[in-house]
Amino acid sequence: MRKIEVCAAEECRRLGKKLVIVEGREILLIYTEGEYFAVDNFCPHAKTRLMSGRVEDLTITCSNHGTCFDLRSGAIRTDKIDEDLLELLDVEHLPFGPLQTFQLLVENDQIVLLI
Repeated sequence: MRKIEVCAAEECRRLGKKLVIVEGREILLIYTEGEYFAVDNFCPHAKTRLMSGRVEDLTITCSNHGTCFDLRSGAIRTDKIDEDLLELLDVEHLPFGPLQTFQLLVENDQIVLLI
């Protein structure tokens, strides 16, 4: 596993969300509830950029279709999805998988991705 410095932790704390490009891939850094997270910037459901998504309760919600993902694991949070959308989804047989997450750490006030 390689360590790649991507930005100052203070910048991510201040902004709440920060988009970085690593090896041609858009990765969204998120600071919420005192923790840092790194996820793929594209929703696996609608391919919408998650930079425009809402973050709360350790969940990011896609601004396009309202699909919710756990920031820790990338798992779909059916308990957070709007009831109207949930009625349209067959949650047992979803045609898309979880949101990809990435390991990170903070060293010398720098966010470092483990790729």
